Amino acid sequence: MSNKLSTFGKICIHVGFCVIIVFFFGRNTVLRLPSCGAMYKEYVTGLLPLVLFYGNMFLLFPLLFLKERLFAYIGSVTLCLLAATCAELAWVYPQIAPSLVSLFGAESSKYLIVYYFPLVFLRNTGFTLFSFAFCDIRHQTTLKEKYESRLKEIAGEVDIQKTDNTPVFANINDILYCQQGKNFSWVFMAGGKFYIRYGSLKTLKKLLGENLLIDVSKGLFVMLDKIHSYDEASITIRDSVQDKLHSFEWGTGYYENARRKLSVSPSQEARETFLKNSSEKATNAPLTLESKKHLNAVFRLHPNFRPVYSYIRQHPGCKANDISSKHTIPTGSLNRILKQLKNEGLIEYTGSKKTGGYRVRQQPSSES
Repeated sequence: MSNKLSTFGKICIHVGFCVIIVFFFGRNTVLRLPSCGAMYKEYVTGLLPLVLFYGNMFLLFPLLFLKERLFAYIGSVTLCLLAATCAELAWVYPQIAPSLVSLFGAESSKYLIVYYFPLVFLRNTGFTLFSFAFCDIRHQTTLKEKYESRLKEIAGEVDIQKTDNTPVFANINDILYCQQGKNFSWVFMAGGKFYIRYGSLKTLKKLLGENLLIDVSKGLFVMLDKIHSYDEASITIRDSVQDKLHSFEWGTGYYENARRKLSVSPSQEARETFLKNSSEKATNAPLTLESKKHLNAVFRLHPNFRPVYSYIRQHPGCKANDISSKHTIPTGSLNRILKQLKNEGLIEYTGSKKTGGYRVRQQPSSES
């Protein structure tokens, strides 16, 4: 409710600002020739771009562009631009005609098309493009958040970068600890490898899951399943690959928080049970190393395959209609994704056409 009110308040401020601009400066701009006393017409037509702005934001963009109806979207936007421009010219032309005659002579009608019409059309186009850019940026941000939240659900992985900025995927079970850098986070892995991930440590914690880690200090956390021992002074984690221990001192107040989270020094058996349950939630089915490599290779080329694959993995036996209704993917695009996932050996359709459904293959093929 508060988000809706906040959006409504921003819209009111924006509309009010545009009304003030048109009211005080409308008659002094190159797109606003003197209207011979019919000021109200000028003000009304000056607000037509706002109709294009919000019409594109709330109607055309979500109903056409996001549904991949590109030709319908482009056609609708073009018609709206032409209609708004022609409506403005038809509304104010009787008032601006004397001004055009005084400027261009008897051929004022010619200059109306050559000069005034293109300028008004370009101005309206600018308003529409601005709303498109605003919607697209917001849409891409939403897609990125959904994409990152599903990485852990698919194979227990997060997207990170090597020190040379080469993108890679890291298994959550291999992460030892993470530390905040200047504008990125260090991700230290079992075996001595380390990577970086741009953004704050808080964002990385949210992506990994608060139940899988323990905060040691303001800019450092360790993975819960790597804890070897701890006391009031420090905490020690174990690298099982190198059989090496890493110790860190607690920040002020962090030991008490960690102790409460670990239920006041739980036994090793209880902690292992907790970690096992957390791991099972993060990864529903184990994958071989070869399968993971093939899965990552496919998802690097086709990031939009991830939500579909994740849903099938979590809902074995589901049908295409179930996936489409859950993720609002157009039928044509979904069928193409399902076909390519089957060709890659990642999923299969079992059962009859009526009662069967899609399932994840246990051993995906390494051939692409």
